[in-house]
Amino acid sequence: MRRFNPVKFIIVLIAILVTIRFVRYIPFAPIILMVFVISMARHQRKQNQRADEEFRTKEKDCTEENRSENTIITCDYCGSKVDTSKHSTCDHCGGPYWDDEEWKNMRAGL
Repeated sequence: MRRFNPVKFIIVLIAILVTIRFVRYIPFAPIILMVFVISMARHQRKQNQRADEEFRTKEKDCTEENRSENTIITCDYCGSKVDTSKHSTCDHCGGPYWDDEEWKNMRAGL
C-alpha cells in the first residue's frame, strides 16, 4: 500500500514555488522540475513493485508450507473430510470446525 510521504511533498511544493518565481530568469526550470517529479514517481513505483513481489513470494512460501502439512480433519457433525487450508467450514454440511479437537491440536502444533 502506498504511504504518503510529507517530506517529498514539501520538496516538490518548494520546487514548484521556486520554479514559478524564477521562470522568467531560467526558462528551462519547468522542464527540470518535470524531470525531477517524473523521476521521483518512477522511483516510487519501482519501490512499490519490489515490495509487492517480495510480499507475493513470502505469501507463496507460506501457503506451500501450510499445504505440505496435514490440514484435513474429520467434521464432527457429518463425518466428512474437510481440508482446512481451502474451506473455513465443512464443505458438505456447512458446520464450523472452530471447536474441533483435531483442528485445535493441528493449530497448537504450528
